[in-house]
Amino acid sequence: NGRLLNKTLASLESGDELLFQNKTYYTMGGIQADGLKDVVIRIEGTIEYSDDMKQWPRRQDNSVLECLSFTNAENVTFTSSNKGVFQGNGDTWWGIPGVGYLERTENRPRLFHMDTCKSVLVE
Repeated sequence: NGRLLNKTLASLESGDELLFQNKTYYTMGGIQADGLKDVVIRIEGTIEYSDDMKQWPRRQDNSVLECLSFTNAENVTFTSSNKGVFQGNGDTWWGIPGVGYLERTENRPRLFHMDTCKSVLVE
């Protein structure tokens, strides 16, 4: 599902709207979009990220990729009718309170990451 979502995001053109209907979508992290412009991403359902830490996508240095990452986006709207959910399964990544952080330090995925983006609306 992650590869398909990456491919779908890469295919979005100015004026497009990507709709996640009111159901649950299961995916790995490492969802990356670069250069989106003038698009709407409507999340009416739940995007649930895997809790399988061993299979999670990683960089060459073995650090984990973010759940959802956008770079160079411009005039992008993330919206919902108050139903959209990102479920990151954080308990898996944080582990036992206090101890989990010591084990993994900062090597856990951020749920939503943006870099070099402008005119982005999250509502």
